[in-house]
Amino acid sequence: MEKEINYLKQEDFTIKNNTGRKYSSSWYKKFYSLISSPLCHIICLIFMCIIVFSNTLYNSFELDDFHSIVNNPAIRHIHPLWRHFVDPSTVTILPSNITYRPLLPLSLSITYAISGYNVSGYHIFNIIFQCLGGIFLYLFFFEILTFHKAENNISSRFIAFLGSLIFTIHPISGFCVNYICGRDNPMMVVFITISLYIYVKMRKYGETIAGWIGALSFFLMALCCKPMAVIVPFVVWEFEILIAGEKAFSKRTIYRTWSYGLTVIGIYIFVRYFTTVFQSTHGFIGTTLKCRGIYLMTQFKLHLFHYFRNFFWPFEIRGLPSCEVIDSPLDFKMLLGLFIIILSIIIAFRLRRKDPLISFCIFAYWTMFIPSSSVLPVFQYVADRWMYPSLPYISLITAILIIRYIKKPEISIVSAILLIVYFGISSFFMNYHWKNPLSFYTQCAKYGTNEIGYINLGLACMLTDDKEAKFYYEKALKVNPRYYLAYINLGLWYLTHGDKEKALEMMKKGVKYTPRGCEPYPYYWYGRTLEHNGRNREAFYQYKKAIHSSPKNPDLKILYDGALNARDIGKYKEAVEYFERYLKFDPSNKQVKDMLVECQEKLKNSEK
Repeated sequence: MEKEINYLKQEDFTIKNNTGRKYSSSWYKKFYSLISSPLCHIICLIFMCIIVFSNTLYNSFELDDFHSIVNNPAIRHIHPLWRHFVDPSTVTILPSNITYRPLLPLSLSITYAISGYNVSGYHIFNIIFQCLGGIFLYLFFFEILTFHKAENNISSRFIAFLGSLIFTIHPISGFCVNYICGRDNPMMVVFITISLYIYVKMRKYGETIAGWIGALSFFLMALCCKPMAVIVPFVVWEFEILIAGEKAFSKRTIYRTWSYGLTVIGIYIFVRYFTTVFQSTHGFIGTTLKCRGIYLMTQFKLHLFHYFRNFFWPFEIRGLPSCEVIDSPLDFKMLLGLFIIILSIIIAFRLRRKDPLISFCIFAYWTMFIPSSSVLPVFQYVADRWMYPSLPYISLITAILIIRYIKKPEISIVSAILLIVYFGISSFFMNYHWKNPLSFYTQCAKYGTNEIGYINLGLACMLTDDKEAKFYYEKALKVNPRYYLAYINLGLWYLTHGDKEKALEMMKKGVKYTPRGCEPYPYYWYGRTLEHNGRNREAFYQYKKAIHSSPKNPDLKILYDGALNARDIGKYKEAVEYFERYLKFDPSNKQVKDMLVECQEKLKNSEK
């Protein structure tokens, strides 16, 4: 690369082909300037992203897509837009999964208005944001590479291009493109990157009020995509110290960092006092000191043996990976993972003057992992998509090592091409695992999954081999003997095979073990089972619990079946209430309107 750059400076330089014929340097300069131009790089980024993810368009809804899209009535209309910002329950029908991510349901409602339940429309939206992420990362990378104008522009362009291209087409990014509800990650990264890009431009050419408004506005949008964006002020602080060369606690550094910090505080106050966020502890691993210690030790191992492995060997990436919990401070894998983390931080600290860019990327990589994979226990120990916010920085490190540190330009270029081909083919291949539930959960089970993965694999097998479905339900119970959905699905299995008493037994256990915030479906299916046993009045109370456990954004099927049950047993008051609530979300349903009128008349007659 550097040799070619020197060649370009020579006005009298010529090139010979194998026949010995000479060419003037002008055409080579034009060609080289073309392929190193920003426009060419951006077009290539878009083209590669579309090609690599072209086979995702018909992949199915998976994981949270069902309770956030398929069964979520709140996304079936766009207006009023502001409701998503004051009522976080629009993100899902499960109270336990409610978090403040208003731009996610807003984007889903826009996609629904355009394509309904046509899955291609949702994937196209995700691909667009992945393209945008690559483009703005390219611009951001170039700005930090040339912050002090010490790096040659052509070399910087290629490093920025290679780093952003690795991020754009990597299979870890493919996870978020395929996982429709996972679009909150690409949206968050796009808005964070735009914010940082504006911020770095201001630091290079002068701070302005308009620049600050733009930077903080996009950061605010990132916070509205996913709460983990709260960690960005620390990335800004690291930039100021390592690249801008400011002192860690100078007035200017604190002022700039706290401009981002105050944005975090502002949105926290708004969410805390002006919205109705449902607070639930369902799924949290624990907040005691012991639980935090176990979680942290497990993360030390996972960073080396899971996330780092996924970057270079992505073929084991899956939706619901299993995880060996580390509860001993003497575990070898945990200690090795801790050693690698400490070693990388020491390297970053020592490189802070010699190579501040790599130092910044290492610190930013670990910083972006803090909200999900540090000492803060969340819903599970591991999720492959958690690496996505950190992926830009390890991608840039890889690009720098290839372009800048491989001395021979021929080897450098060939290495870059081979790496891009490898990641591109890997992503294209991995996309096929998302084709349908059976292929998706088979991939999960192949490399190890948790009880949720086995349950869903059982559900996927119901249409082809219901005996195998039962096997996976029972396997889920072996993994977690108190897993409520395993009992619910076993109950449904026994119900379809005519064993109504056994079905009721399983349903009772499922309801017993149901955690707070997950009540709607266990109560609903218990009610359905009671109905099949001819115990309609008992079923009514289960339907009632299911409906009232999700008061703001209920599943319309639960509302409908609950209303029918109430009508059949003469509970016309409740039937009218449930039908009216149904029509708020689906006002054009003529059948429900007719049944509502019928129940209203019967209610008047009974009152008389």
